[in-house]
Amino acid sequence: LYHLGQKCPHCGKYFDRTRQEEKFAEDEYSCERGILTFQEMKEAFSQISEEGFADIQEEFRIRLMLFHAYNDFHYRSKNQHSVDPDDFNLFVEQGQWLIQNAITDNIVKAEFYREIGDFNNATLCLNETHTDDEFLKGIVKKIEEKIEAKETQVFRIR
Repeated sequence: LYHLGQKCPHCGKYFDRTRQEEKFAEDEYSCERGILTFQEMKEAFSQISEEGFADIQEEFRIRLMLFHAYNDFHYRSKNQHSVDPDDFNLFVEQGQWLIQNAITDNIVKAEFYREIGDFNNATLCLNETHTDDEFLKGIVKKIEEKIEAKETQVFRIR
């Protein structure tokens, strides 16, 4: 569930809260928390990208939320869902955009490449990674194991 912003209870359109001015009512309040399901994130992404993103930061934020919402829906929820090919293609599109336009850290890039099934580029990113940090070395090792097994599912870092 993601905090893209809100889904208007009146018209059903999605909007990014950062574009809205805060209003306070004297006698009314909203319990709307702006939490969106994966299906709603897909709808919100479609609507907002069609309307045009306000700026690159908004585009990054919304694409990243859609990327995470996919993983949560398919891999982190109690009831794992079968992967729809159209959903997977949308997921890959988000991952590629994020890698090309926003992610600069090679370990994070490797993980995103791995999650979208691009194991060759994931390996190349890890080959360019050098760290003395033991925690990061552990993450790199886990990503390498997942690449070797050709696994794309997210995993918990401990």
